[in-house]
Amino acid sequence: MNFPRRKFLQFAGAAAIAPAFLRGASRAAPSLSIAPQPYFANVKRAIDALATLGAPIGAADAARIAALTQNGDATSVDAAEQILGRYTLARLAIDADGTGHVSVGGAERSLVEQGWRMFLVRVANSNSWIGDINFASTSQGPGSMMSYTTAPRSSIGVALSKGPLIEKMWLLSQLYEAKPVIVKVSTRQTVANVISLSGIPVEYHIIQIFSRESGRRSDKFVLSALPKSGRYRPDAGHHDFDFNCLPSRTVALSMRDADGRGCVASLVIKDKLDHVYPPQAMRVAPDLYFQPQIYRADGETILLPDGQYTVESRRGPEYLVGTQTVTINADHAHIDVKLQRWIDPAKWGWYSGDTHIHAGGCSHYSNPTEGVSPETMIRQARGEGLAIGDVLTWAPSWYYQKEFFTGHAVSPAANLEHPELQAANHVTWQPHATPEDPEASLRYDVEVSGFPSSHAGHLVLLRLKEQDYPGTKIIEDWPSWNLPILKWVRSQGGLGGYAHCGSGMVVDSTDLPNYDIPPMDGIGTQEAIIDTTHGLVDFLSGCDTIPLAELNAWYHMMNCGFRMALVGETDYPCITDERMGVGRSYVRLDRRPMGDTGYEAWVRGIEKGRLYCGDGRSHFLDLVAEAAKAILPLTVKGHWRSKLWWPRGLS
Repeated sequence: MNFPRRKFLQFAGAAAIAPAFLRGASRAAPSLSIAPQPYFANVKRAIDALATLGAPIGAADAARIAALTQNGDATSVDAAEQILGRYTLARLAIDADGTGHVSVGGAERSLVEQGWRMFLVRVANSNSWIGDINFASTSQGPGSMMSYTTAPRSSIGVALSKGPLIEKMWLLSQLYEAKPVIVKVSTRQTVANVISLSGIPVEYHIIQIFSRESGRRSDKFVLSALPKSGRYRPDAGHHDFDFNCLPSRTVALSMRDADGRGCVASLVIKDKLDHVYPPQAMRVAPDLYFQPQIYRADGETILLPDGQYTVESRRGPEYLVGTQTVTINADHAHIDVKLQRWIDPAKWGWYSGDTHIHAGGCSHYSNPTEGVSPETMIRQARGEGLAIGDVLTWAPSWYYQKEFFTGHAVSPAANLEHPELQAANHVTWQPHATPEDPEASLRYDVEVSGFPSSHAGHLVLLRLKEQDYPGTKIIEDWPSWNLPILKWVRSQGGLGGYAHCGSGMVVDSTDLPNYDIPPMDGIGTQEAIIDTTHGLVDFLSGCDTIPLAELNAWYHMMNCGFRMALVGETDYPCITDERMGVGRSYVRLDRRPMGDTGYEAWVRGIEKGRLYCGDGRSHFLDLVAEAAKAILPLTVKGHWRSKLWWPRGLS
């Protein structure tokens, strides 16, 4: 897993800040204690940052402050304070011991639905207290005493009882240039996003605020203090702020495949400041917090404030990535996506699938109902151009996700899995079916991961008729090694193979094949070297670990006379949470696989070795093998042509 790059840390801390002072009092005599040079240097940095963030102060005010900076005297400081007050959301004051107060600034408290607004925050620090502070809203997490990542917030998106809590989480705030630090709250550690105070009597910082919805709203903002030495103060001051949130625009989406048909595709929408829309921390399934992209169908909509956006569109590796700049306003409230292919393997009879994806565990929601539903998973499969998605239930989500097992391939309707939670999250778009929807299917099966035999390597079990091992009621009842499981799978006509087969197989040599002894200390091939001698390993799964280690394991077993397929998998969203189908298998069929019959044909293609695998960026379109040679030359025709070499055993 690649947790660090995906986690969007939110800090809804409560904290203390020194004696609250009213606007008039705070302006009473700043010139008596504020040195003009460091004061104006800090003001310039704040004003420049606002301009960079697309929220510059008025031209006349900027010119006036520039002139006051040149004067550089106490009277100029007083005058600058009067100007900056009109842009200040909150005024904070902190005492020598780190306690403090919060009061309302003079800025017009206007937000925009589904958009960001920027404000100044004034910090008075007359005692030169040195430390870090956080100032944030309390509605962006289900509590005010600790820091939250997006995972806890988004995990409530699958809890039917959490609608009222989601409804309260309407606002997201960030201090500009805040940095994450680890702090101890009670007996556990958490992460806080903080800014460091310089120690000058008055300094300005910037807060960015996102509003989920429109209308009159209010929220509590709290301040936390973290001294350079001393105890973290998570609850010492707060204030309620009222806002007027202006409505945004409903933007219509046109999503067209290369052949002109409506379809589902992925979109990454960013403004000029690189903000992602909708913000990942504010999402409820089917929009997932750990991905920048959303998946939308032709005819659906999205709410956006007026402005300029960069829109990236894609639909799996067979398509070119499209990028366009769109200006949304009263005269233009639509985004038109026309996908372009660089190749269509289906024209040659090759249909792609990902044999290893998950609807629960790892980056997917793990609490409280442990995972997302087929309605969310199929939207991603359609949006990545997959014909088949094998959703594997495993230990962390076993008791909930196993409810979706039917023993059949399914293509769920274009619905939201929890529409009432979407409504609580102020989501207004309605799902639309497209002509291409039936072309993608899901099959729920099993990965033996987190079970008693997991130390021997993780198994991928496909085409099961029953998902519970005979005589078991809980995971702990399953066998402690893999051979009996593979025998049981074979007895019901299923296929079994080893997941992420390169795990534990990495050696120093870069030769292929090589004869170094691997450590076999991972969750890959492991027991496969035993089970394959019993004729029970149908495939190894790769494309998600180190290729050399994957191929070396496969080559050696093939060269020992044991025929098996190498299939492409992603292990989404565990090894990667980027998207489904990063590793995929292309199976040769006479027609597109749809429904049970199509899935049966696709899996039989794996069983017979009528496939190739990879990341979808290169393709074998027509293979001709001369079986008489020890090493088989393959003539590859189609989008490109070359001669490759393949080990004995390829059918």
